[in-house]
Amino acid sequence: MSRPLRPQLATALILALMVALAACGASPQGQRPAVVSPTSSILADMTPSPSAVPTVTPGYEPCAQELESQHDVTRVGDLILQPAFSDPDSILFQLPDGTPLRPLKVPAQTSTGQYPGWPTSTLDGSPIYAAVCNGSATTAHTVQGARVKLVAFTPYTAALSEWDFCSGYYARPAGVTPENCDRGSAPMDEGLQATFAGNAQPGTIVTATQTLPNNSTFGPLPAVLPPGVVMYLYIGLTAPTAPGTYTFAASITADGSQLPFTGGTSMLIAPVAHVWNGQACTSAGMLAQIPPATNPPTPYICPTS
Repeated sequence: MSRPLRPQLATALILALMVALAACGASPQGQRPAVVSPTSSILADMTPSPSAVPTVTPGYEPCAQELESQHDVTRVGDLILQPAFSDPDSILFQLPDGTPLRPLKVPAQTSTGQYPGWPTSTLDGSPIYAAVCNGSATTAHTVQGARVKLVAFTPYTAALSEWDFCSGYYARPAGVTPENCDRGSAPMDEGLQATFAGNAQPGTIVTATQTLPNNSTFGPLPAVLPPGVVMYLYIGLTAPTAPGTYTFAASITADGSQLPFTGGTSMLIAPVAHVWNGQACTSAGMLAQIPPATNPPTPYICPTS
């Protein structure tokens, strides 16, 4: 049974929720630096040369058709691979290092729903997803498993301050305005776990072990992937212990062959020194530092400690 491929969830949700904050006075402007990502040379090493990629079986290819507009997929014979992506349970923004512990004005969002200078941050153990589409119209393939590669690491030594977007903000005179972050369930056909040693270095590759197939029509791995159907592999991560930004890539094993690593997806894994939200602004000490009401209202977040 075919299902649509999953988009980049965090970015899509931020775009949708941008409307709520805009109604309270935020207007798209500015630009935010991107989350740390692997270099183009690393990506080139993980992607096969276009000249060496066989053509996909012609015919009616439901999941393949949905990938036609994407430029970053990798094709190996009939199989079409999406880049590995992360899907955090919350939308977390990393505040600038050294932000003073007092009410902080929330900047206006950009046209893509980002906040200038506040990169999105995925924390400690968020899973990554690997997706494979069978682009054949007639031939089934067998998926045996997946591996995860630690592609890059950048140490982080500062005191991390984070705002959970879903916790909302404070603005006079309305008070705290939470955000509706009902995301629904992420796709999870096959559940796996990749465990890295605490001191693992870039270049380390781990074979993921199966945990459970989550309501999957495919059953446990190895599993048959019918023509025109996509399979999502949910891979939980036990990351190395050093604080920093990690970049991971995933590789699926199909028909007894190891397919190319795709990705990577980057996440900051570090202890959170200060949590920020709108509710913290209601304390007497924080309220005393927030200016009078404006028109339109000005949103603030405050540190909980």
